[in-house]
This record gives sequence, structure tokens and C-alpha cells, in this order.
Amino acid sequence: MVRFMNLFDGLSEYTSDGTVRLSLAETMTPNETATEWTVKLHQGIKTHGGADFQADDVIFSVRRILDGSAPTKGAALIKFVDPAKVEKIDDLTLKFTLDNPHGLFPDVWANLFLRMVPRDFDAANPDGTGPFRYESFTPGQESTFKSFGSYFREKAWIDTLVVVVINDNTAAINALRGGQIDVSYTMPFSEARTVEASPDLRLLNNPTPMEIPIYMRTDVAPFDDVRVRQAMRLVANRKQLVSVALAGYGTIGNDMVGRSMAPCVESSLPQREQSIEEAKKLLAEADQSDLSVEMVTVNGTAGMVECAQVFAEQAKAVGVTINVKNMEVGAYLANYGNWTFRGRLLVGFLSRCCGIQPPAEWYFQHNSLE
Repeated sequence: MVRFMNLFDGLSEYTSDGTVRLSLAETMTPNETATEWTVKLHQGIKTHGGADFQADDVIFSVRRILDGSAPTKGAALIKFVDPAKVEKIDDLTLKFTLDNPHGLFPDVWANLFLRMVPRDFDAANPDGTGPFRYESFTPGQESTFKSFGSYFREKAWIDTLVVVVINDNTAAINALRGGQIDVSYTMPFSEARTVEASPDLRLLNNPTPMEIPIYMRTDVAPFDDVRVRQAMRLVANRKQLVSVALAGYGTIGNDMVGRSMAPCVESSLPQREQSIEEAKKLLAEADQSDLSVEMVTVNGTAGMVECAQVFAEQAKAVGVTINVKNMEVGAYLANYGNWTFRGRLLVGFLSRCCGIQPPAEWYFQHNSLE
């Protein structure tokens, strides 16, 4: 994500409050039925290689994303687009003709996986339009990027960006304290108060729509029974999850995704509270009073593993055994869409079990970085 967002731009993008604004595109204009969208690009956008970024580059990018021989993560997001019906009007203008109306057309292109690349793109030497240009990449170790002086918006505030891979949170914090790195965004919540008290470090407590949910796959037993799903939601003591798993940082969620993002607003629905007796009743009705299930999770975001562990302890009160399996990231992602019960997953047939919201993706920030 860090590499993508510094190398490439999208036609549109998300702002910090979750709204969408145009980026490479200057305008996106629909016809009366929203079956045709005319996209006009900003004039003067340069690629890192010095070429003008134009309509042909957008057409190339769309076709590359949708290429069935090499499917990308973004393909499912724009399956409503027929690449044969994307027409160049002039060097800065193109028209998308859709089979059906699509009123959220500008919003779709803000997704991270729909970034645009030039028509001669080479993945081994990636060229983009972003604020930084590619310098070097050593898999599993680090990437180096240089500030792009011809960036079409505000230029980067630093000359060089180095993204270092440190898989251990403790090692990352030690590297920060030792001055080997300037920014670390994955830190245990238990470290936060210690860091806040350090005169040499700055903790950015940045409000975010990020959530730490627990998911149940609704097409697989035992979670294909709505009573089991309801029981699991009632097992959760959300106050305890925040105070223990997040060390008091964060807020209680109410099983709704994106409630802190514009244009979503706080719901008037009452906060779901823990109810052990009601959970026991529902499990008994579903003949699952002695339920035992494995929950897989991964140390991908601060608090994920801790939330799974605390929830497993809470479930003991209703006679449910949850065996938490903390997996290596690669193995977790290799079976990404198939886990039945998991901490944090964003695809598949899923039902929200419980959610708490950390206040931020914890990270430290050099004063000149945005």
C-alpha cells in the first residue's frame, strides 16, 4: 500500500475523512442515465519517465486490470466496465460506455487497486505519476524511492523515501528508538503510553475508520445458523476488548462498518451489550452449547491477535471453546477467502461478530511527512 500510494495515482482518491475527490481526472461527467461517463484528465501530468500521461494510458491501465490472463485485485471492482467500450475522444478525454447505470462511478476509481500506469509499463521497473519515482527494490528487505520533481500536485517534502521491511513489532520500535528508521506504523498498543512519555518520540493518535472486527462465514457451519451468530455477538464484552486488547486506546464499535467515515453518520441503534444468559439460550436452541471452533488471525494490525485472545476468554463464559491460531501472514493470505472464523477479513460471505475501533493505525511520523 505504501509503495502503491507513492508511485501511482488513481483517477480519483479518498481523502482523510473518507470522502472521494478527483485526482488524475479533472472531471467525470455522466449522461442523463449514468450509462456513459466522460472522463477528462488534467493537462500537463507527467510520468516518471517524462512522457505526458494521457487517455491512451488510462485505456491501457483499464485493460491491464481486466486482462483475464493475468487477473489483478482490482478486476472485480470494475467488472461493470467493458474494456472494448472505453473510447478515446482526444488526448485528455475518454468515454466509458456501460451496459447499466452506475451512479458511483467516481467513487469506484478511488480504490487502491485501481491505480493508473503508463502504456509502456514494466513491473520490473515501475513507472507511474506519483510523488515518488522508483529507485530500487529488494524483496523482503527494502524499497527506495526518489522525489518526483515534475509531480502535478504539491511536491514531496523529502528527497528520498525508504520503505524498510521489519516483520517484528518489537524490532521496529527498537529501530525507531535507535534512529535507524523515522516512522513505524505497527506498534503494540501496550507500548503506546511508554512512547507517549518519551521525549524523543512522537505518537500520532490519528482518528481513522480502521476497525478490528471478528468475522463469521455465514455459508459454513456452525455460523450458517443465525442463532449462533447472534450468540457470538452477545458474548462480546466490547468495553473489556478496548481496555485490555487495545490498552484503553480506541472506541467501542457496534457491528457497523464505516460508521466513522463520511458520508456515514453515527447510528441511532442502541449499543449492543454483552448478555451471557441470552447467548447461552441461543446456543442451546441451536444445539451448540458445547461449541468448539478455531479462529485464525494474523499479526497484521496492532490489536488483532490481542482481540482474538480476549474474545476467546470471554466465550468461555457461555461454554464455547475458541482456539486462537496466530498464523504467519503468507499462510493466512494463501487461504484468504476460505477461513470460517477469523480476525479481520474483508471478502466472502461474512457476518460481523463484534467490532472495536482503534483510534489510529499507530505510527510515528517525521515532521515533514504527511
